[in-house]
Amino acid sequence: MTDDVADSFADPQTWEQVKDMKSKPLIDPMNRNIKLTFDYNTLSGQYTEGEDGRAVPSGNIYRIEVTGITSMQNYTYSTSGFIQLKILEELIEGNTDFLPPSNTANDMKNIKTYPLVWIKADDIKNVQGITDVIRKAGFETYSLNDMLESVKKQSRQIQGMLAAIGAVALLVAGIGTANTMMMAINERTKEIGILKVLGTDLGDIVKMFLVESAIIGVIGGTIGLFVSFILQRLLPVLLKEMEVLSIIPIWLAGGAVIFAVFVAVISALGPAINAMRVSPQVAIS
Repeated sequence: MTDDVADSFADPQTWEQVKDMKSKPLIDPMNRNIKLTFDYNTLSGQYTEGEDGRAVPSGNIYRIEVTGITSMQNYTYSTSGFIQLKILEELIEGNTDFLPPSNTANDMKNIKTYPLVWIKADDIKNVQGITDVIRKAGFETYSLNDMLESVKKQSRQIQGMLAAIGAVALLVAGIGTANTMMMAINERTKEIGILKVLGTDLGDIVKMFLVESAIIGVIGGTIGLFVSFILQRLLPVLLKEMEVLSIIPIWLAGGAVIFAVFVAVISALGPAINAMRVSPQVAIS
């Protein structure tokens, strides 16, 4: 029996949990006889009409003895009990109240039926494959992996939306950087012409503008990273009820700055090549 079963006992008259003034359960499963039934109506004391017309209990009640308390394992086995398969089969053979109405007791004598079966995978990676096999066999199944897959699907959708927003922001940033570099080149046309007349290598002129754009990328990436760290502190406070947790790994922070430099250099590559092609005569005149 799992360690949270004691908290689930309730008064059959009021259905309120049986606890003391300190909210601790008053029932110790290890020191009490526990009743087991396959029919929920039996718990409320309902009766049904017997063959002779007299009122009889709607289901059978079995007295069991708890032999140990185990962990519910992160709610995987919440308020659950475990019993030997042989003993369970003996109880099922003597109790047919939970069987489908279309099946008589005689028809079910030689058939083993179980309302629920727990299957434990040896590795979490195999859970989805086992689930698919069970569903193909025509059975219904559920696992925490289904919930995890649903969360992953929602996360992928959110990531896709954020990626689209990021792509637009990246495009705007690239256009802005390219425009800045183009204006810088136009303002320094005479300087470029003088450098060419003095015999400056064309590759050095391109490198000069690329280095300048890289510096702009470093400054922009650092400012953006600083703003991100501020938002990381504010989000858990502003969204306290949603229990939002924001984490920025070191590799992501460094990668963001490097990516900003890369975008800035790529955006400035075109204007830098145009600067290399400027005619000295046109530039000086």
